[in-house]
Amino acid sequence: MSKIRSTHQEVENLAGSVTPLTILGHPHQADGSGYYRFYLPFKYLAGGVDHRVLMPEPGTHFSPDDEQLEEIDVIAGQRFMNPQGVDLLTRWKPHVKIVYEIDDDILSPDKASGLHHLYDPKVRETIQTCIGMADMLTVSTEPLRDTLKQYNANVRVLPNFIQADMLYMRRQRRDRLTVGWAGGMSHLIDWMEACDPVRDVMDANPAVDMHFVGQDYSPLVKRPCRYTPWSPHVRTYWRAIDFDIGIAPLASTPFNDCKSHIKALEYMALGIPVIASDRPAYHDMVVDGVTGFLVHSADEWRARLTDLINDEAMREEMGKAGHEVATRWTAQENWVLWRDAYETVADWPNKPGKAWS
Repeated sequence: MSKIRSTHQEVENLAGSVTPLTILGHPHQADGSGYYRFYLPFKYLAGGVDHRVLMPEPGTHFSPDDEQLEEIDVIAGQRFMNPQGVDLLTRWKPHVKIVYEIDDDILSPDKASGLHHLYDPKVRETIQTCIGMADMLTVSTEPLRDTLKQYNANVRVLPNFIQADMLYMRRQRRDRLTVGWAGGMSHLIDWMEACDPVRDVMDANPAVDMHFVGQDYSPLVKRPCRYTPWSPHVRTYWRAIDFDIGIAPLASTPFNDCKSHIKALEYMALGIPVIASDRPAYHDMVVDGVTGFLVHSADEWRARLTDLINDEAMREEMGKAGHEVATRWTAQENWVLWRDAYETVADWPNKPGKAWS
């Protein structure tokens, strides 16, 4: 990061004489990927640059008209698809630089992902068209970059980061040891590979609780579990994560191979040791035997979960190590990656931004 900042210092010296950019964020929704890819980094982008940074209120969508396009330099958005998405980018392209933000391999969805609309080859064709029209793609992982380069050569990796406030939250501690998982409806295929060993360990440890946050997969564990539904408020979601051990099963599929580390990073920010499937998503985050465990088989799921249940000192040591790693993965320290991407696609300051009224 120091190299990025020092390189940008020369640009900052020019800022007073060069018209800043106008950057419009166009998230698909306010939670999940919309939060991590837009609302969180844009908060610090808006406060850290002279550029004008615009974002719709959560839960609303804004599409600029032709007159407003004359004041905008860059539009960064998610999930442009279908004929409507192609028409929208066709209208925008003569006026602005378009950044297509993608944090999942939406061209290769798993059948169990819940993204049924993406199974339609006609829909995927429109996605490819929109990706090809973009001036830049921004993605969350290197495997996703490598997958999408066949459709657009200009791809930048902007990893997922957390809000630094998570690092200072006091996680709830319950009287009963709690194994937990947080995630959405697209993870059924992931739980199918972990449910048997997790159920075996939970059956052998009746004094240990299981807590699902987001989607309730307790029928797979076949025992009563606590369940907390998603909250639209991110801090309420964070406070619901009261796990002593966080698990992150992930099936081996092309779709999952492009996923990010965000689940493990959330656990680690809260000081929770992680047991995760040994998949590319977690290779840059979970240090096996240090911040948690990377597992390859049902037997390893049983062994590692049993180890952590029975060893409080190990849980505390791994939780602290994971927390330390998480301090390097905050949006407050890394929002500059978004700034650099947008300035690059706009060729700023070589080409000044549009003046606005």
